Amino acid sequence: MRSQIERLLHGRARKRRPAILPTWLRAAPEFALWAVVLATAVVAIDFIQLASAAQSESELRNTQKLAFENSDLCARRGLRAGTHEHLLCTMDLNAIRARETALFGKSMELP
Repeated sequence: MRSQIERLLHGRARKRRPAILPTWLRAAPEFALWAVVLATAVVAIDFIQLASAAQSESELRNTQKLAFENSDLCARRGLRAGTHEHLLCTMDLNAIRARETALFGKSMELP
């Protein structure tokens, strides 16, 4: 008698209820969670690829713009395009821009 009371108090004598939901339906929340994780990973990978392509395109446009500006500045100084002097002028302007970019980058660094 005492052991039956102890089993009742500790829950060992309770009968297990039969599963109300089918197995596949009980696993549905876990499937949904994994579907969300997978979809998030796919979107993140796609976003990274798009961001990389956009950055490359932006760098290309910026390089083309700078090349046009350099050529235009040298042409305004009276140097015809395609001459050796014009080439030296654009190379000098590129060197000046690179130095300015390096100096600006160093000034923007946190101490």
